[in-house]
Order: sequence, then C-alpha cells, then structure tokens
Amino acid sequence: MNKLMGFLFAASSLLIVSQTPSLAASKDAAYCRAAGDWAEAEMTKHIEDSGRRTLDAVEDFGPTQNEERSYFVFIVEAIYNEKIQPPMEGLEEMNKNINDLNRAFARHLAEDVCVKEFLG
Repeated sequence: MNKLMGFLFAASSLLIVSQTPSLAASKDAAYCRAAGDWAEAEMTKHIEDSGRRTLDAVEDFGPTQNEERSYFVFIVEAIYNEKIQPPMEGLEEMNKNINDLNRAFARHLAEDVCVKEFLG
C-alpha cells in the first residue's frame, strides 16, 4: 500500500480539475470532510462487495460527484486499484485492522486531494 500511496500523492498534484470561479468559491473544509466520508463509504462498498467495480461507483455518482467528476473519478480509481484481500479465517482482528486502514487511506486521500485542488 505504501507504493500506491506514494504514487497517488504524487499524481494528486497533477490532477487537473476545470471549474468556474463561483464553483471554486463554494468549496470549504466541510466539503472536503464530506468527500472523505464519501470515499470511506465507497471503500466499505469495495471491501464488502468483491464484484463491485469502478464503473459501478461512477454510475452511483450523485449531483456533487457529477459536478466535480474528474476529482471523484480519480478517487474512485484509487479506491478500486487497492486490492482487498479476502478475510483470513481465525484472524478477525487483523482483518478488521486491515479494512480500517483501507478506509482511513481512502478518507485521507480524498480529503488531502480535495484541500489541494479546491482550497489550495
């Protein structure tokens, strides 16, 4: 996961999001926290449904995600590029910790990129 995180943080600085000045002004810290909540929820869907794919997440986009499509597609791709290991029998605590780390990764990435792109 460390290589992936390093790559994604480097790539996040290259993410270009076209927006109007009025749209940029509407972004704030609460928006970025909400993006983190969304990313964490999407990672949970990825963990719980091994058949769910990037396209499924994109098809579920709401109005906010459609408005900022390139940002949210970038986050979805990062989430679905993360390989989820099947739970190991007898290691429930370790499985829970790994899943919690994956959720935290998704939240942190979404919030960090949001701050850089919209509040930067």
